[in-house]
Amino acid sequence: MERIFVAEDDESIREELKTLLEANGYKAVDAPPCDLALLDVNLPGENGFEICRKLRMHSDVPVIFLTARDSAEDEIVGFGVGADDYIRKPYNSSVLLMRIARLCRDGDRGHDGGDRADFDFRLRIVFYGDLARGKAEGRQRLKNEQPVPFMQVI
Repeated sequence: MERIFVAEDDESIREELKTLLEANGYKAVDAPPCDLALLDVNLPGENGFEICRKLRMHSDVPVIFLTARDSAEDEIVGFGVGADDYIRKPYNSSVLLMRIARLCRDGDRGHDGGDRADFDFRLRIVFYGDLARGKAEGRQRLKNEQPVPFMQVI
């Protein structure tokens, strides 16, 4: 059971999140260690950006900002301090759960690149494990975890 660190200053939202998470097989916790962090930006004392920055000093757990702060600048700062996702309030609970599941699943695969695709958009190359395909070699994407030519993935 994945442990989700919930940092939310609004008691009603925090309880709603804990209920949602626990009803869907997660354990909501009030502090690390955790398997994923769900952070509000506007927190008393230390803000979510600072918490994320500190988490990144010693951990690579996925971080999702769940916040009412809706400026592009805040989102950029969030990703800049190490967030994996940024969701604005009000949020859709189904979308939140899918994003949590995706990040937890990706975390289970490890970060060695063996099970995920990496894209270099500048060079127009997709890397998947030992496979690298670029424009000169016939660009490829992944479909059902198998490389296929771009034109077949529409």
